[in-house]
Amino acid sequence: MRPHRGSRSLAQKNRIDQLKHRRNAIARMIALGATDKEISEHLNVSTFTVRADINKLMEELNAKNRAHVAYLVGLRQGRKWQMKRHKEIRDESR
Repeated sequence: MRPHRGSRSLAQKNRIDQLKHRRNAIARMIALGATDKEISEHLNVSTFTVRADINKLMEELNAKNRAHVAYLVGLRQGRKWQMKRHKEIRDESR
């Protein structure tokens, strides 16, 4: 009997999680201004893999270029910081 088409094995799920983690790391490094070579050395993958992941990231985020990816990552991180800071200020005022 064949497994349900939508089901994934644990190994497949782990691989997908690792890819998501790697793409998040790449996005953060792009925001910091890292080159493809620097990213590949840091993550121990080829520059071809980094370039493929960047292209996939840009597709997922509807980003036009690396600068747009960096901007979107900065917005996301900025919002988290602002929300945390807002909570701190609110707690201090009580």
